[in-house]
Amino acid sequence: MRIGVIIIGLAFSATAWGQGIDEDRMDKDLEVGENVLSAMLKQESDWPAKLLGGVEVEGEYIDDYGVVFEIESNSWFSNITGYKKDCDDCDEEKYVIAPKVKVKDGHGGSNSWVWANDSDSAVGSAKANIRNIMQDFLVDYADLIGQLRPSDHIMVKHSSSDRGFEIFTQNGKSYNKKGGGYLTAEVLKGDINDYKSKKINKEQLIKKIRFEESDGSTEKEADLELLASIFNRLYKSDLSETYFISQGPEYERVKGLGVVYHMKVYSSYEEGDRFRMPTIGENGVTNKERSELVKEIYPEFVSELKENMVVYGRTLKTLSDDESLIFKIKMTRCIDCGLPDSMDFAVKGSVLKNYDSNKINLEAAVKKVSLKEH
Repeated sequence: MRIGVIIIGLAFSATAWGQGIDEDRMDKDLEVGENVLSAMLKQESDWPAKLLGGVEVEGEYIDDYGVVFEIESNSWFSNITGYKKDCDDCDEEKYVIAPKVKVKDGHGGSNSWVWANDSDSAVGSAKANIRNIMQDFLVDYADLIGQLRPSDHIMVKHSSSDRGFEIFTQNGKSYNKKGGGYLTAEVLKGDINDYKSKKINKEQLIKKIRFEESDGSTEKEADLELLASIFNRLYKSDLSETYFISQGPEYERVKGLGVVYHMKVYSSYEEGDRFRMPTIGENGVTNKERSELVKEIYPEFVSELKENMVVYGRTLKTLSDDESLIFKIKMTRCIDCGLPDSMDFAVKGSVLKNYDSNKINLEAAVKKVSLKEH
């Protein structure tokens, strides 16, 4: 489980908690929220987690924004091949499989069949179900997150990990159709406070919850694509001088929060029992030597990424002042190195605009890029 705390606009130090946020307490509150939301998904969903292949809920606190709970499942809006049906001649409800359909060669042969469920009614039911769970969580349990200011947001986000509905062959293999997307539900902590103090009723609170939906087919924003292509080139093995990427980065635009880029970085290629590290020109290194070199270039990678976020992040013309540019980095494998498994870098849109307009210099802007290690 990853529970991250991102400090926007401040260096990560003791002074970063100037608003009085206790990190340990916040982590505990986030974990409680994760467990509550997970339980609601398992108990109330028509599509149980065991059929979904499991759902993962992760909570993060983002300074100057609030809290985001992200739900990830194996299929878009839990749209899978099973659906619940009332059973007249049995003691309990049964999950039945949708009708068989043919698949083309390459998916088990031209004569293979699969079970599939792609009806509009099933998708609509699944969306409504997830939406209701999000709403109930915000109304009944969002106040469990302490230390938030009235202006802070509490968001629940469901992502499909670029999957659509799944189809399953008779030999157990599965294939996916359609693209991914997301659904978010967001409310202000001040609205939750008003509801708890009976200044507004439940219906009024529900009206204040803002929903945002993407089916994964929306037109991509040119500046987000441009930044992705820039970082894709910067961190290829022939250009980077630290870690490198094999593809990506992938990104997602979340209205109100900003844009989040995801990068998996590597340090070497395996060649038998040795390693080749192309970015630093090392060949035939042992595992122990590789680990030492991975640790050696880590500070440079961190420093360089912060600088690149400022220098090239200023090209994001659609990022508003109060939104953030966030890079989530999955680190190269390095057992017993003492390095983090992942990192979150973040900087406010206002910082990028101030640098772009020469109101602050590069050094000052880089200092405002936060880092949280996991």
